[in-house]
Amino acid sequence: MNPGMVLVVTLIKLAFVMLLIGWIPAVIARSKGRDNFLGWWIYGGALFLIALVHAIVIRHEGGVVEGKSTYEMSRRCDGCRAAVPSSLWLKRIEGAGYLCAKCRGETA
Repeated sequence: MNPGMVLVVTLIKLAFVMLLIGWIPAVIARSKGRDNFLGWWIYGGALFLIALVHAIVIRHEGGVVEGKSTYEMSRRCDGCRAAVPSSLWLKRIEGAGYLCAKCRGETA
């Protein structure tokens, strides 16, 4: 094999390994309520050790109530970005997304 081919094969192997190990911090961050899986995957592949520590250290987004995180039990209002419990309805407004009663100007 010529030296150029060896370099290409080595780079392909390195990229494959980076894809595999980048998945670990992405899964940890996703389990803690972080939504940007692809971003965490790229971050984990490029800077694995830093991303792994970061993913382990970050706090859960929201708390835990009866075995379910508040992230699973609520949705964010697109107006004020407040977490609205699933027991309260968010109304979809054309062009504005999901808005809570406060952002729609309604009284509870």
